[in-house]
Formats: sequence, structure tokens, C-alpha cells
Amino acid sequence: MIKDAIPPEQRLQKLVLLIPDDRVEAIKDEIILKRIGRRTFAAHGYG
Repeated sequence: MIKDAIPPEQRLQKLVLLIPDDRVEAIKDEIILKRIGRRTFAAHGYG
């Protein structure tokens, strides 16, 4: 039986998160990204 691929309901986007090496161990919680533009996201926090 051949099944066609089911397209995802929403397009997938690739997000790359760059974190300074000295901060990687400090991140213990989840990171929430807010969209601030068509292609721009920001991680808000207490930093």
C-alpha cells in the first residue's frame, strides 16, 4: 500500500538560538521567544 505524505497543517520555520558560551550553564528554565517582526524574535528575561 502506498500512502501519500500528509503535509503539515502549518509551515515549519527554523529558529537558530545563539547563546554566549559563558551563559550556557546559567540557563535552567525554558526560553520563550516573542515575535517582534516578520523575521525577528526576542527572548525576554531578567538578564
